[in-house]
Order: sequence, then C-alpha cells, then structure tokens
Amino acid sequence: MGGLHEIEFKELNKSKHWSQLKGGIKESKIGNPPSYNQYPESSGNLIHHAYSMLQIMEYTSIDFTKIKRVFEFGGGYGSSCRLLYQLGYTGSYTILDLPEFSCLQKYYLNSLPLKNKLKIEINNPKYEDHTVNLINQIKKPEDIDFFFALWSISEVPLNLRKKYSLNLII
Repeated sequence: MGGLHEIEFKELNKSKHWSQLKGGIKESKIGNPPSYNQYPESSGNLIHHAYSMLQIMEYTSIDFTKIKRVFEFGGGYGSSCRLLYQLGYTGSYTILDLPEFSCLQKYYLNSLPLKNKLKIEINNPKYEDHTVNLINQIKKPEDIDFFFALWSISEVPLNLRKKYSLNLII
C-alpha cells in the first residue's frame, strides 16, 4: 500500500476539499505511526483514510459536519472514527467489530487529544453527540445517516452478508 500514498496525497492536495481535509489529517503519536515523508504532520494510513473520505465527498452530497449518525462496519483501530471527528463531525459514531477490536478502539480513542470530547460506550449504544458506540452484536441502528466500511465487508462470509442484508449496501 505504500506506493499508493503518493498518488492519494497528490489527489488530496489538489482537491477543492483540501483545506477541510488538511485539518483532519494531523496524526497523533499514539502507536508511533511513521510520518509520511511528503507531509510529516500525517501518516500514510491516515492519508489513505482521508483519500477514502475524499472519494465520498466528491461523489456524494454528504457533508460530514451535518449528519448525526455514522455506522462503521469493522473499524480497525479507530482511525476513520478519529478522522471524522477531526474533520468536524459532532454526532454519534457506532463501530461494529469483534470484542478484541472494541478494546483496541477504546484504548486508541481514549488516548487521543479528542478524548475529552468523546464519550465511549461498549455494547450500550447511546446515540448522542460526541458519543462513540463500540458494539459487538450484528445489528444496525435504525436511523443512520451514513454506513461506512473500507475493507471489512469483503472479509465477511457471503452467508453473513445475506443474513444481515449487507450485500445490498456494497
């Protein structure tokens, strides 16, 4: 994935959304991520997440500062969640993942400078502003404004996708 960062960073930098995205890609030192050589304030992974957000911003009318509920299917260590809040998102953010990843996400998100702004709930969702809900049961909230998944859906067996209608979202 390393070679893609240069292409993605160039796309971010020339985008009409650059001034907004630039504020969101300031990397934290948590986990000691390697700095991106062309933009040392960020990392390749965070640039990749911002590039994914850029694609959404350019091909939809979604304004992340105006939506209230995000649902992420498989959240990794929590980087996309962090990015959205750094971009000005203020609503609730739900991540469905394995219990082990929920523990990692809680640790990571609590370690960030954002921690004073976020309330983190595990398996007790509260759809309030600045609340991150980490859940381990496959269920989608009824009122979501944005369903988000980067690689996770491709990692779920087809029978599970069909059971929960995830095949309709791809």
